[in-house]
Amino acid sequence: LAAVQAARDQDLEPLHVHRLALDVLAHQIVGTALDQGGAAPWSQVLSTIRSSEPFRELEDVQADRVAEFMAHLGNIGQEGDKIRVTPKGRRYYFENLSTIRDERRYPVMDLTTQRQVGILGEEFMMIQAREGLHFIVRGRPWKMEKIGKDGMVYVTPVSDPNAIIPGWDGEMLPVPFGLAQRVGRIRKEIDARLDRESVPKTVEHFEKAWPINKTGAKRLVEEHANHRKSGAPVPTDDRILVEAFDRFLIVHSSFGEVVNVTLGDLIEELLARKHLVRFWWTDPYRILYELVADTRELDVEALVDNLLRIDDETLEGGLQALLTDHLPLGYYMKGIAERFGAIRRGLTVGEGDLRSFEVRFANTPIYDEAVREALLLHADFARV
Repeated sequence: LAAVQAARDQDLEPLHVHRLALDVLAHQIVGTALDQGGAAPWSQVLSTIRSSEPFRELEDVQADRVAEFMAHLGNIGQEGDKIRVTPKGRRYYFENLSTIRDERRYPVMDLTTQRQVGILGEEFMMIQAREGLHFIVRGRPWKMEKIGKDGMVYVTPVSDPNAIIPGWDGEMLPVPFGLAQRVGRIRKEIDARLDRESVPKTVEHFEKAWPINKTGAKRLVEEHANHRKSGAPVPTDDRILVEAFDRFLIVHSSFGEVVNVTLGDLIEELLARKHLVRFWWTDPYRILYELVADTRELDVEALVDNLLRIDDETLEGGLQALLTDHLPLGYYMKGIAERFGAIRRGLTVGEGDLRSFEVRFANTPIYDEAVREALLLHADFARV
């Protein structure tokens, strides 16, 4: 319903333009030189690249740093005021024509039967996989015993209802902030109408007001009416509702996927400082935390107040922790390092290797580009 309303209002989702992408810059430096027969004046290369809108504000310092790094990798050579593409650079250019990352698949082998039981995606393997991890594949839990150098994952069956469900979404478009806020406003509209009118009259009103049939309007209104019977306020575009039961804390927030991931990371960081959090999950409309203690043993109101009413200094420190400890820089860094030609495409990489990337490529354009890309696609510090 919110998406239909947005379409009728011609409210398009925000377009995230990648500006000053350093891996693309590296590739274009080589490509521009190849267009001139394999060697070109550096000033001409810069002029050509700056004629493109995403690189219109490219500074000399940035460009020089990337060129020096490409020379260090052996992809170009510098001869006075010219750059020359090396044989390795020619191979690098044609192996990296696409910026779409290669997504590897990891087969899962049951050690007890010596049979393959499933396949895991690279994102799950790089960010979450480790020996001893319990996860679900083919409808049952398994323990990860070993990750082979050939990419084979060896497992044994276990009994664990809390095992992780691996997911691979690829480049799925997230629910943006604006669309999630529309959903929140619809909830507010239904809640306000139910304050004044009965359920049947509210259904009749929204059946006429919305592009929806009576069955759809009835389901939406009755869901909100049932929620109101609990005595809890309805979460809306400008109201966050925190729900506690057993060992779980649910933050209902209509902020969309990227904002909720950032907010979820921040709250997880603050809960971790109190040694309270075990795992957490998020979607565009809520954030779920599994705590180490039953919420009935905690002062939930005081806890939530400390989480959501923090001072600027605590917020700044938490966001800095997100940048250094929570953003999946290693995951982004692998794809970027491949696009720079610094590592071989399709390389098998485990959790430990991801952490080593952050050390190996510190103070290089690969690290800078990973931060830029992660902040653009994975976080929204401004709205948090």
